[in-house]
Amino acid sequence: MKAGINFSLPVSNKYNSNGTFTYKGYYPKYNVWLDSLPAYGFVNNKLVESKGTLNIKKICFNTLLSFKFDVNITNSIQCGVSANFNNALLKESYSSSLVNESPDKFQLTLNANHINSFMEGSSKATAQSFGLEFTLRFFVQKIVS
Repeated sequence: MKAGINFSLPVSNKYNSNGTFTYKGYYPKYNVWLDSLPAYGFVNNKLVESKGTLNIKKICFNTLLSFKFDVNITNSIQCGVSANFNNALLKESYSSSLVNESPDKFQLTLNANHINSFMEGSSKATAQSFGLEFTLRFFVQKIVS
């Protein structure tokens, strides 16, 4: 069994998002829904693609928990299996000036031509991974006479 803290370096901070959106507006004073008015930003089934960069710190810390079991089949062959769980502590690693200044004003899309990243508007974000590893080892023994 092994437990510990690792650090990781992000490889990229770019994102690419796409989705199909329908924009509607509701005016409670008049009890009216507005849609299908492209000139005013109320578009139906609009395919939106967006690219951008996230504000990511240079180093992320994460916890690691691993269990490993090895069995000697013969003197020269060993078989093993291990399970690994990794939990990245991303709360401190991702931030957005828009979310920090006014978190209630974050919107996934502000207009029909741009999508904000989910990560940009998230707080307490984590990344978790689980992995299995199978090993087979061969040992070479030199006979000395």
